[in-house]
Amino acid sequence: MTPTEGPNDPTSGESHGPVITLHNVPDRATVSGVIPLTIGPEQPGDERSIAAIHAVAFSDGGRRSSAGEVRLVEELRGSGAWVPALSLVARFEEKAIGHLLFSRAAIETSSGQIEVLALAPVGVLPGYESTFAGTRLMRAGLAEARRLGFSAVIVL
Repeated sequence: MTPTEGPNDPTSGESHGPVITLHNVPDRATVSGVIPLTIGPEQPGDERSIAAIHAVAFSDGGRRSSAGEVRLVEELRGSGAWVPALSLVARFEEKAIGHLLFSRAAIETSSGQIEVLALAPVGVLPGYESTFAGTRLMRAGLAEARRLGFSAVIVL
């Protein structure tokens, strides 16, 4: 599918939300002057750290955590939408400080389904937002998605 074909073709009259084509995304983050982060796929044993990241990142100012994103990751982890290589963790000095998840999804069009990736959730621990961890996770994830052959992403 080319960037103007399918559900976001401006001439089709259809719009199904933002679709990011992956061929225009740089392979590496080019952010300078920020702390060094290691970004890689979720590893066995990361589940608690990932849950903590999202519980805090989606809380209402630290007074109440949000279980929605934590539950979303847990449910996707056990589903056919799960792509292990696209559950990425950002680490600073071995501490998990951010997480991003792309999962399989489909867009139904008049000519059939289009397989895409859905981006949700993305979370970064408070105090680390200025490290560009979210941006760096997204760029690494988009590069890996392209390497795996995916051509489009929707943002939930």
